[in-house]
Amino acid sequence: MATQTLKLHLLLLIIIFTTLSTSHARPIPIHDVNFIQNTCKNTQNPSFCVSTLQSDKRSINVTTVDALAGISLGITVSDAESTLSTINDLAEKSPGTALEEDLHVCAQLYSNAIDDLHDAIDQLNSKEYDAAATTVDQAGDAPDSCEAAFTDGVKSPVTDRDKRVKDLCGLSVDLLDLLSS
Repeated sequence: MATQTLKLHLLLLIIIFTTLSTSHARPIPIHDVNFIQNTCKNTQNPSFCVSTLQSDKRSINVTTVDALAGISLGITVSDAESTLSTINDLAEKSPGTALEEDLHVCAQLYSNAIDDLHDAIDQLNSKEYDAAATTVDQAGDAPDSCEAAFTDGVKSPVTDRDKRVKDLCGLSVDLLDLLSS
């Protein structure tokens, strides 16, 4: 009889513990695990789109193109700012040279582009998708103009960075265009 009572108490404790532990469990959100891939299929460079967005932890639970566009713009701003910093560092190390002059041109181009990208974020937040796409497209001219600034046989030391910022601007425009259609 004591054994049965002990078993009954043990069973009762298991039931109580199970009930308490499951009642406080957080629900597991169900997300479309293919949302990024499906969205990126509609961009000009789907593989770049997927790899870029998946590299940012903010995109894990995203379920709207609007949010993906915001993440893309954030990445673009960050890369443009990093490129500007590199340009300024290189210019500092090349005083009195043609390279320094060309880098100063690039620095001004990137400074303007970064301002444009911040404006585009504001436009996105205001749901002005067409205006944001146009603004990002204008910012995307900076990398090409920077490359063109190198003259007299001076080779651009930021070609790879320029290409990445150009590609990121293109991705952001593609995502903003999806919101406009």
